Amino acid sequence: MKVQLTDKALRWRIDERELAALLAGDPVSLAPCAGALGLACLLALSDDDTPRFDPTAGRWSLRLPRALVEAHVATLPSREGVRVDIGALSFLFEVDVRESVRAGRSRAPAR
Repeated sequence: MKVQLTDKALRWRIDERELAALLAGDPVSLAPCAGALGLACLLALSDDDTPRFDPTAGRWSLRLPRALVEAHVATLPSREGVRVDIGALSFLFEVDVRESVRAGRSRAPAR
């Protein structure tokens, strides 16, 4: 997983292996995601309809609605991500499907 702060959003990008884990119900984590700051990042799915961001000390946790992520998976491969706004913050969720495209597959891994 890669987490990147851009001028427009906080971008969360995962690969297909991490997507498979996420769809299986396992959270995906990156620790530390800010080097010397000791900040860990956690991405998980929830059955709620509303995305949630919990920026506690030492950990940023983003929970996305499962239905939203599954709808996005159905469009893969795609260069487009899913953008969600939580309060004044914007988040971009993306799946890197380059490995499947290189291998000639047209979809992300099935769950």
